[in-house]
Amino acid sequence: MKDVFGNYVIQKMLDQGNKSQVLRLFEIIKSNVLDLSKDQYGCRVVQRIFEDNILSENQQIQLLSLLQKDLMTLMFDNNGNHVVQKVITKMSKKHTQAIIDVLKAQRGVVKKLAQNINGCRIVQRILEKYHDD
Repeated sequence: MKDVFGNYVIQKMLDQGNKSQVLRLFEIIKSNVLDLSKDQYGCRVVQRIFEDNILSENQQIQLLSLLQKDLMTLMFDNNGNHVVQKVITKMSKKHTQAIIDVLKAQRGVVKKLAQNINGCRIVQRILEKYHDD
């Protein structure tokens, strides 16, 4: 999964594999989700998980809950920010509220994110999704 070509194989297996193969991959990804999210190639696999119809919403929520304590780190990370962006764009507002809560809990963090080369993307995705709120 952390390979320049291997990540494409795993993504294809997630798309085309049978239920038991996809479930096995999910278990492997789940046990390594933070490391994969911060990896140049692994983050592509984690992003793919949050695409439509790959895994159930409950499985996506499980992964998000595993990442929750490290969301701030991921928002500033070169690769992890892409995973957080995918969560924001693909999951419902009900489930992305965890991200908003992390931002609300830390005074001044939105300004730091907005001024960061990676974090500014998070602020942009939030503004796009929550523009009415």
